[in-house]
Amino acid sequence: MNEKLKQELIKIIAEIESFIIENGGLFSDWYAGITDDIKERVYLYHNVKETCVFVKTPSVEFARIIEKYFIEERKTDGGTGGGNEGSFYVYVYKKQSYTKERD
Repeated sequence: MNEKLKQELIKIIAEIESFIIENGGLFSDWYAGITDDIKERVYLYHNVKETCVFVKTPSVEFARIIEKYFIEERKTDGGTGGGNEGSFYVYVYKKQSYTKERD
């Protein structure tokens, strides 16, 4: 990964971390994922109504690196290996009693 992409990666991670810190709770109170369709995945599937951030990344590989970082290093909820080749969006939302994390 070239230096410009590394800086972009650091920037996106910092942006998401800041959002989580500003909106409270432990990292484990949050869910991280990737998608190619924010409306379908976040708002319809997960039933998110508030407290969500999503960022478009340069590639699905980039999105997967960020997703893996939050799940494995920051211990958010979520699962790696999902999405598809068009999943350039990373999303993180605060889990609530009405959100759906899994089938």
